[in-house]
Amino acid sequence: MSWLDTALEKASEPVVVDVRPLNLGVDEIQVLPLSVNEYNGLKANPELRGLSDEERTERLGFLMVFEMMLKCDSSLTLDKFNRLPLTLIGELTQLIMGSMTNPLE
Repeated sequence: MSWLDTALEKASEPVVVDVRPLNLGVDEIQVLPLSVNEYNGLKANPELRGLSDEERTERLGFLMVFEMMLKCDSSLTLDKFNRLPLTLIGELTQLIMGSMTNPLE
């Protein structure tokens, strides 16, 4: 098996995110990183058209976090996720991105 096969196999395994600091009623959630194809698909989302660069970047980050969570939790809906406080989404984003670089073993 090549290093590329190993990397692809590892990328298909959920990453555990410790969300205890957020007091969500669960200790952990799981997420899966996006592939380049998935990311490019999000960048082409019609919802991003006409936004300023700053707004586009913010919305794209929001959609990325949602999609990474959705890959492990099919009960999520974009409508409900849109209703979360922006501060909570920011905290979730920090925890998720931190877990991507330092996954729990």
